[in-house]
Amino acid sequence: LPLTQGRNMFARNTLAIALLSTTPLMVQADTTFYGMYGLGYTDNEPLNESLNYKGEHIKDTIPVELAIGANIDSRWSIDLAAAYSPQQSDNRVDHEQYNLNGFYFLTEHQTRPYTGLTLSYEDLHVPDGIDKETLAYGGFVGVQHDFTQKFFTRFEGRLLETRSTNIEHATVMFELGYRFGGNSFIPSQSKSTMPPIAEKKEPVAKPQP
Repeated sequence: LPLTQGRNMFARNTLAIALLSTTPLMVQADTTFYGMYGLGYTDNEPLNESLNYKGEHIKDTIPVELAIGANIDSRWSIDLAAAYSPQQSDNRVDHEQYNLNGFYFLTEHQTRPYTGLTLSYEDLHVPDGIDKETLAYGGFVGVQHDFTQKFFTRFEGRLLETRSTNIEHATVMFELGYRFGGNSFIPSQSKSTMPPIAEKKEPVAKPQP
């Protein structure tokens, strides 16, 4: 196989092995599953200084993301996400990303920060430039807020480094999520900041002599 095809096969196989290794975690009986839809903004360094065939500066990416994941317990979760950039102008970088993400939540409150790691397979298209499939890796930080037992939001910052190019993807993403299935830990139920309500007791009448 040519060298480029061999690298692409290596990237696909690496991501496939990572996905298969997470399957036992995502099928536990006490796992709560969720789906998410997100919209973001990606700064693709150092492409900002490049020009397309019209002589225009290459602009950044506006990605849309769909994800499905699982809350393993009160602190850990994992998800699979697909990000793409639909109907962009011909002076914006276009990329498709397929991500495996692992999350660790720092608290167990209704609003809680988190951090995590990402392994990604990417199909990158630069106007009048690079067309490349590559493996990428990186990390992220964010905060999640649970509005109800079902609905939650995430605001997240990410940094991905591509394996076979010198391009970095710095992304800010806002996501809306919905939980379904399972009976495991639900963050919004776990630790209430409200004091317990004292049970009101009716006065007992004293018997008359």
